[in-house]
Amino acid sequence: MFVNDPIHGFIELNELQSGLLELPELQRLQWIRQLGLSFLSYPGGVHTRACHVIGVSHVAGLLAQALQLLPEQKWLAQAAGMLHDV
Repeated sequence: MFVNDPIHGFIELNELQSGLLELPELQRLQWIRQLGLSFLSYPGGVHTRACHVIGVSHVAGLLAQALQLLPEQKWLAQAAGMLHDV
């Protein structure tokens, strides 16, 4: 599955990430704004916690890749990034 992130562009999600996004705990993050009420002053600041955790998971995967971690460790890092706001 691919998602279009406003900061990182198109991000490919693996099976674990896709499955995690279907959890009710992560679904509720779609309705929580990352910047609270600041969107009232900054109209561009409308991203959600769900968008944030997808980006964090992506960056965790890039970091794991740069550190040459094993594929299982990369998946764990991505899962941790996805779940850090739950």
